[in-house]
Amino acid sequence: MIGHLPRPLGDMPGVVHGDALLVLGGASGMENRDEILAVSADGTVREVGRLPEPLRGHQAVRIGSAAIVIGGFTGETVATGFRLDLESFASRPIAPMPRGSAWFTAAESGGRIYVVGGFSIPEGYWPDIAVYDPQADRWEVVEDGFRDGPFPKAILGSNTVVAAGERILSFGGADTFDGGTMRANALDAAAAFDPATRSWTALPAGMEPREGLVGVTYGDKAYLVGGMRNAPEHSSPLVEEVDLATGSVTPFATLKEGRTAAACGVLGTTLVVAGGVTEGVANMTGTIEAISL
Repeated sequence: MIGHLPRPLGDMPGVVHGDALLVLGGASGMENRDEILAVSADGTVREVGRLPEPLRGHQAVRIGSAAIVIGGFTGETVATGFRLDLESFASRPIAPMPRGSAWFTAAESGGRIYVVGGFSIPEGYWPDIAVYDPQADRWEVVEDGFRDGPFPKAILGSNTVVAAGERILSFGGADTFDGGTMRANALDAAAAFDPATRSWTALPAGMEPREGLVGVTYGDKAYLVGGMRNAPEHSSPLVEEVDLATGSVTPFATLKEGRTAAACGVLGTTLVVAGGVTEGVANMTGTIEAISL
């Protein structure tokens, strides 16, 4: 443990810029937040800006000196997005996503952003993959994008993706949500998506089933951080290492505190993990952990 956020916070993305991990909004209990917090490698935290509106369950992908921030939950799942300047923290709207979505994942590959699955209210988990071109400010949809992959229901959300060369690797996720318990199932699905052929290839099995986990790349490796396990268990403290060349997954470290949908990023040679959901949908932590890579 290296520090604390100003409050318990979860369901938010993190983007590395300069020497800080930027924590973008999130939720504190059931209250959505709009603060942008800069977390240093020593655990120091300072507020540096504000989002256009309070958000949780959204996603952010860095493109140069900006972040493309999309989707989220504001009382409903939203399709809106904006380009956030990481120096001034000024924002401007971008074209909306094909449908409102929260609790999803996204990654950049070949200059485009791939939203691989999602969760919309009331429709549920996505059968499609959405692709955003930042230059043209335009979305397109790969319909039935999970049909040929190792996904039991050909729908997916709450997974994580990382770019690996010309492929996009997807890990974990969920395809069923129980409104009574407010819990999703947790999958161990691991597969590589080829944007050129828009097809999937299964990766070696072996990951712990989790949804809401976070993927972070570092060199030729990626790290799968935390995530919610199948009920009645709660958030996992596990950090797994991914070989980006083979897609194989092995245990790497154990967090002091299990957490889901935390803000994660690599500062120098240190993986910084801030906040996260610990159980249910409204129990969060404000702790910050550091793992040497």
